[in-house]
Amino acid sequence: MNLQPRPAPLAETALLAQADERAMPGASPADKVGQVLSLLGGIAQVVRPGQRVLLKPNWVAPFPHATTDLALIAAVAEQVRAAGGEPFLAESSGFEFDTAATFALLGLEEWAAGLGLPLLNLDEGPFETVPAEMRPFDRLEIARCALEADVVINLPRMKRHSYTRVTLGMKNLMGLLSRASRRELHSRSLERGIVALARLVRPALTILDGLVTTSRAVYGVTEERGIVVGGRDVVALDHYGCRLLGVEPYAIEHIWRGASAGVGTMSYRVAGAQVHPAIVLDNAQGGGPSLYRAGFRALFAADRLYARWSGGRSLLPWAHYYLGVRPRIDPARCTRCGACAAACPAAAIDVAAAKVVAERCMRVRCLRCVEACPERAIEVRGLRAGKRRG
Repeated sequence: MNLQPRPAPLAETALLAQADERAMPGASPADKVGQVLSLLGGIAQVVRPGQRVLLKPNWVAPFPHATTDLALIAAVAEQVRAAGGEPFLAESSGFEFDTAATFALLGLEEWAAGLGLPLLNLDEGPFETVPAEMRPFDRLEIARCALEADVVINLPRMKRHSYTRVTLGMKNLMGLLSRASRRELHSRSLERGIVALARLVRPALTILDGLVTTSRAVYGVTEERGIVVGGRDVVALDHYGCRLLGVEPYAIEHIWRGASAGVGTMSYRVAGAQVHPAIVLDNAQGGGPSLYRAGFRALFAADRLYARWSGGRSLLPWAHYYLGVRPRIDPARCTRCGACAAACPAAAIDVAAAKVVAERCMRVRCLRCVEACPERAIEVRGLRAGKRRG
């Protein structure tokens, strides 16, 4: 096991590199990745011949607009191979989604096979229990492949988040945890847990996908930004990513805690074009509203108890389904044509009853049925249904 909790200290002032649409109009994601790596001194600064390199994307859910751009990932893999490294991919989707279904709906198995990239579904394990040494966590269950990899390259998507307010480089590492550890983090102290994990699995390089940003982790308003940012210091990169999102970075708990814990620095310089938001920084402290955050923690605490009682099952897919976003068929408008059933990858449509079968839909919630219905008889329901786009 190649555990790396105590690497050499990072520089007091980190170097970040940015490529964006204004400086490189019409450039492909591969061109922007190449520019970022060139400004950082080249991939050879990170990868040596023969090393196994874990590429950790963000494949939180079966929606391309909410996940790391595939062309960007392919470009990084090509760079790693050019340096003599052996890249592979590993991920686990968001807690309420099924990872295998997410891979299938995004077409990841065929895509990865076409590039000759091994793809690991981390829901299948194995995991190692590692001392966390950060209160209130004494241990975390981390994917063994992340601990054994010679190099970890972190490939997050730049997004807002309902609870932590941003999801960038440090938070992207959570996909390397077992679902039991993620449940514990969410119910006790998500921000401290993010830092505890970042102290144990420190990416040698983080490349932030800001080509398209999203106002929420999954179902959100999208915005074309055309930005790619890279750096070896994940705290510095997250600090700068906050500024690109229009969020006050010092208000994000896991970022300043990460700096305090020695994960990285909040002092940096940016090579290449620097694009700051045209909007005023959102200076609100903490994450979402306090009532929302309290309810969020209570839900995960209840789920911890339920998982112990039920042998590992979870209440969270049900909660996200009924409180989040879900499809609903209007029987009065439905003609029973079956177009929605043909589009549904989860066989979750009862055509005769004009009904969505919740138990089959909730771990996917791809909403393909909404687009497939010629009669517009399927609507999006949920507390955030009106805020979804893309």
